[in-house]
Amino acid sequence: MRKPCFWVRSAAMFACATFAALTQTAHAQATRTWVSGVGDDANPCSRTAPCKTLAGAINKTAAGGEINALDSGDFGSVTITKSITISGDATTAGVLVSGTNGITIDTLTFNAVVHLRNLVINGVGSNGANGPLGLQGIAITQAGWVTLENIQISGFVSGVRIAPTSATPGTLNVALDNVKIRDVTTSGVFADGTARPINVAISDLHVQKSSMGVEVRTGATVDLHRAKINFATTAGILASTAGSLEVNPTAIVRLSDSTITGNVLGLSTVGGGQIISYNNNRLRGNTTDGAPTSTVYPR
Repeated sequence: MRKPCFWVRSAAMFACATFAALTQTAHAQATRTWVSGVGDDANPCSRTAPCKTLAGAINKTAAGGEINALDSGDFGSVTITKSITISGDATTAGVLVSGTNGITIDTLTFNAVVHLRNLVINGVGSNGANGPLGLQGIAITQAGWVTLENIQISGFVSGVRIAPTSATPGTLNVALDNVKIRDVTTSGVFADGTARPINVAISDLHVQKSSMGVEVRTGATVDLHRAKINFATTAGILASTAGSLEVNPTAIVRLSDSTITGNVLGLSTVGGGQIISYNNNRLRGNTTDGAPTSTVYPR
């Protein structure tokens, strides 16, 4: 009859203990974790023993899992390196930071999926920090698909900066739905597809008090629906393509049912960039309204 593990010699006992430890490690990450204003990052991030910060919770959340906020609070900055959902549903889930990005999305794989919803991200005066690139409310440098839903951002150099840093297969797809950005010193939304093509779908965006409301650069295509852009000191919308159009894809903005008013310049294009209007926008009350490069009709 085979003896139980605890009866055998010490070498075998060590093997059993090692196996148990490895098993516990493999199961250390949960598919759903929780943060709370009264939590502790030493906790397992369960509902009854939540963590304090998003950075603490993400290390205990499996790829493809979800971090939920149990109550209102400041949960700190976080760098996202894997597929994940961060949700502040039914709370005021805050990211209150100074001297750092609010949320950085820089996944280890080019096709990772990241969802952020119901978050308030406040830079606490970070809108003058670290030069022209500065600090971002949300910085996206690597992923496959990112969605931002019901997000408020203020007090950074830019609100949402989408700028892949390396060429990887496929297109980076980003969707913004009901995003409000105010008090940023450069762009509310910045998209640059020079390193990797970008498609951005935006609906119900409000940018208030910026240098540029939406800035679209080489290799990026942005569909902008039901946007309100006010009080930009340079331009409400800028589409700029650098270099030869034979080499670099055009920066394209498709604009629908939006209001661009109260800006120094409403619409601006540089170097072959395109702003295509669906002929249902309101472009009035800017110091100089500017004009779309072409007009099409909804179909």
